[in-house]
Amino acid sequence: MAPKVFYSVGQPLNRGGMGSIGWHAARALLRAGRLAAVAATEVGAAGSLATFARGMPWALRKGLAALNRLGAHHAHDAAFDRWVAPQIEKGTDFYGWMNLSRACLAACRKGEGRSFVERGSVEPHLQRHWLREEYARFGILLDPMSARTVERMVAEASEADLVVVPSRLVAKSYLDAGYPSEKLRVNPLGVESAHYRPAQTPRRNEGFRLAFVGQLSIQKGLPDLLAAWTRVAGRRETLLLAGVIPAVERAPIEAALRRARRVEALGHCRDVAGLLARCDALVLPSAQDGFGLVVLEAMACGLPVLVSDRVGAADCVVDGKNGWIFPFGKGDALIARLEELIAMPSRATEMGAAAQETARRHSWEAYGRRLVEIVEGGREEVRCT
Repeated sequence: MAPKVFYSVGQPLNRGGMGSIGWHAARALLRAGRLAAVAATEVGAAGSLATFARGMPWALRKGLAALNRLGAHHAHDAAFDRWVAPQIEKGTDFYGWMNLSRACLAACRKGEGRSFVERGSVEPHLQRHWLREEYARFGILLDPMSARTVERMVAEASEADLVVVPSRLVAKSYLDAGYPSEKLRVNPLGVESAHYRPAQTPRRNEGFRLAFVGQLSIQKGLPDLLAAWTRVAGRRETLLLAGVIPAVERAPIEAALRRARRVEALGHCRDVAGLLARCDALVLPSAQDGFGLVVLEAMACGLPVLVSDRVGAADCVVDGKNGWIFPFGKGDALIARLEELIAMPSRATEMGAAAQETARRHSWEAYGRRLVEIVEGGREEVRCT
């Protein structure tokens, strides 16, 4: 009999971000008869996984929340890892997320199980290098990633049997860092097309609306986007920003916002699907994004997407057919793509239909099937097309 898999995700289960990815993954393992348990910080939204879900005790969870508020994210992740590790039984495989799995990997190895870690961003040294470059460009002297965090993630990648990544961008970063190809598997993320879908009623004539969803941050390429948008936007074009500004980046981001025009900052958005449905396109010009799930969400809503070549979800974009890809850091290229998008709304509509068709092929069910194949040892690297 094939061994069961203990799945671990250091966020609330099924409440967005990594926690929702983990929920879909654990459901796939359950359907395949391979799930031993799923551990998360909170499991109140576990749904069909309730019998298998293990949430942290309230007192410990409260302590972790305090660590997060203090910015002690490394201590938070290590504490969650130490809480999970003793629960992994002998002969059980382990699947967890990078920076949250060092003790769990040791427990799995001691129990003679196989281990898998999922990594959502590029190889840590490269991520730190790219973000340091961007921080320096905007006068931020703080280190965007601590050496301790990088060291932990490098150790986890070395100790796991397989590293699972969401895009060719991330896979290439590991190959370039010297990791063997046989240690890597690519499994693109999915989208809930029943939730993310085109507007059901025609939109009022409100002009062209471009959506940006994510942290209003340097990592997401926001300052360059604002500068480019101010160059191209006319009276009937609006850039809608859904997200919040990281505290450490408040000064340069707020300065860029003051210089920009035809921009609406919406703050945190609880209804991303509703926002996308009333826009004409999505832009994600990130300096580093291992995937960028909002790209697939926008495509499912029938929007063409404009992404930098440092966004992993560019794997899903056929340039000029369902969106555009531009080289990060090339402001003129971003401006040219924005001008093209604004000038030909009928083409944007046509590309949006192609984008929706692409999104249909990337369901969470497909993600789950690939994950099960990876765990069972029968899947090689996959490509998102």
